[in-house]
Amino acid sequence: MYLFQHEVFLVVFADALKKLRTTFRWIIYGLLVGLYITLIVLLHIPTIQAFVAHKVADAASTKIRNRSSHWTHKLRHSQQIHS
Repeated sequence: MYLFQHEVFLVVFADALKKLRTTFRWIIYGLLVGLYITLIVLLHIPTIQAFVAHKVADAASTKIRNRSSHWTHKLRHSQQIHS
């Protein structure tokens, strides 16, 4: 009799965990979709578009400058070796 009650408890507990997991997934999915929609709406505002454009342009110019200076350094180093 005790074993049967223990098995019933485990089944009920497993069902509760499944429901909790499903609820948690829906909350996460809802947050992700909400964040995505918020991002799209914000990117339609001209001030935010300009801010993002400047940040991306600054990051790209920094990356290109670093890469070009890296290649320039490499070129100078190879010229020193060959001369």
